[in-house]
Amino acid sequence: NSDETAAPALLSFGSYRLGVHTPDADVDCLVLAPPHVTRDDFFGSWVDVLRGENRVAELHPVSSAFTPVIKFEMDEVKIDLIFARVNNTKWLTEQRMKMALSAVALVDDEGKQEERIEMSVDDSVLIGLDETSVRSVNGVRVAQVLSDILDGNLAQVDNFRLTLRAVKEWARVNGLYSNVLGFLGGVNWAILVCWVCKRNPDASASKLLHLFFRTFANWKWPGPVFLSSKRKHQPKGVKPLPIWDPNENYRDSTHLMPIITPCYPPMNSSSNVGEPQLRRLRDELWRASKLSDEIMSGTKAWGVLFEGNEFFKQHANYLQVNIIGTNEDEFRSWFGLCESRMRLLIVGMESPNVGVRAYPFAKFFHRREEGYASYFFIGLRFPPGAERVNLEPLVADF
Repeated sequence: NSDETAAPALLSFGSYRLGVHTPDADVDCLVLAPPHVTRDDFFGSWVDVLRGENRVAELHPVSSAFTPVIKFEMDEVKIDLIFARVNNTKWLTEQRMKMALSAVALVDDEGKQEERIEMSVDDSVLIGLDETSVRSVNGVRVAQVLSDILDGNLAQVDNFRLTLRAVKEWARVNGLYSNVLGFLGGVNWAILVCWVCKRNPDASASKLLHLFFRTFANWKWPGPVFLSSKRKHQPKGVKPLPIWDPNENYRDSTHLMPIITPCYPPMNSSSNVGEPQLRRLRDELWRASKLSDEIMSGTKAWGVLFEGNEFFKQHANYLQVNIIGTNEDEFRSWFGLCESRMRLLIVGMESPNVGVRAYPFAKFFHRREEGYASYFFIGLRFPPGAERVNLEPLVADF
């Protein structure tokens, strides 16, 4: 459509929106489209356009995902692109014009590049949206709320970002960073760090990091983490949507580590966390809390938090999962299937029929010389006196 007023808008969210992305990280983007553009167009004609673009590689549309996404690389930058169609064309056009005007002033008088001004997405955008579109839009809205909580205080924003970068790196080093594998992902860690920053607005980044580990090493899970004590009510004109409520929903009451998103509809962003993952998170948070106490007292340096993990020395037995393909396409499909089911394998080990304590490490190991192969490890601890534990039915089911 050649009409500029009918054009979609592109918004970032996740680590890129929060200013804590790394060079190898995915850039999360949302396409906000006017009413005449459908999700079928997004996964149809738009995918065809990307497929014909020479700069695009590794194109993988996943229309059946819980939050449908197109994954691809452009100019060697990894991008996750999701979609939502809004009903208010006038609002979309006005917001696009504001973004265009702000883009003109991205370089200040001293030639310094200023931060990109993103579109503000308020509750009215949810009017008329289906649940899939609401999930898509809420990634942007959560990032927006986290930024708003810091209230434009540049020093506080810088401290938040530095603390979050440190927490995410610590989580990666210790095998705790993956929502898919039942641990915590970027949005979960960001909400937890924001919770600490909100209550300690004048603290330095080093103090915030210390408070982060102390706070969540002693948190009484499954007590939920809320960024606001105010209940998020259904906005006017928006149809009722499922919200996290352990008093009304039995499934919500079974969640082990609730970290609640700060906008409507409030949802548990960490519903994938299982008992094995929570056990490792507790262990590592407690260890980091003790180390940060020593760091703040001057007996150790901050580097000890990022030196690595002794996971492969902590257990006598391990289950190794080998994911092997004969070519790149086969391996990628096989890897995606195994990764999506790995959480079920981990949780299944702790069923009464098996009786094993599982300690997963959220990292896939690759050996370049072995081509299309990846390895995942789960530490195993058996009941006292156990002479034989049969894992074959569980592995066969996986």
